[in-house]
Amino acid sequence: NDYSFSLNADQLLEAKIARGDEIFEKEVGSLRRLSAEGLLLENAYFYLSSRPHSIKETQTYIKQKIHKKEELKSLPRDQKEIVIEKVINVLLNKNYLNDNEFAVWFINQRLKARNPKGKKLIESELFAKGVSREIVSNIFLEIGETQELDNIEESAQKKYSQLIKRQKNPKETKQKLITYLLSRGYDWEDVHNTVDSILTHKYNRH
Repeated sequence: NDYSFSLNADQLLEAKIARGDEIFEKEVGSLRRLSAEGLLLENAYFYLSSRPHSIKETQTYIKQKIHKKEELKSLPRDQKEIVIEKVINVLLNKNYLNDNEFAVWFINQRLKARNPKGKKLIESELFAKGVSREIVSNIFLEIGETQELDNIEESAQKKYSQLIKRQKNPKETKQKLITYLLSRGYDWEDVHNTVDSILTHKYNRH
């Protein structure tokens, strides 16, 4: 039988194979799995080189690669699961994957964006990416509320300036401003306090 797979030098050492050795059919399964691990690790390194990703995101990426690559599709299901686990463990051990570091990066990106998002929306996005509630809560505790409150104030001021150009009814202006800020993921109480402060200040000037 002809078998198609490739192994790098480290994998050949791991499999204890030297150039010219005869490969028996019973060894093919484990060698194909070893080859798949090497191929997927290369893909994962490239995937993680552009920006950080969560463990769950990377698992999904690896599964998609297995599904797309002809040489990996034919692996038995249990072998695919072993390969995915092995690749993820290598990435974790080498610190290419770290959900805590990923969450810090992600939260800072969202808070400091041109159009920042609120805590609730950021939390929801991180949970969807598989980051634990404990990690997310701890990071927000470390960051504190200062950035969040600054963002609400800035977002509210910008939106208010847009609304008053076409909205003359104060009650409708207030409701639209509140709805907008809540849709950005800001806390209900913080939103109402910020909006009341802005509107009180604006109306007292007239």
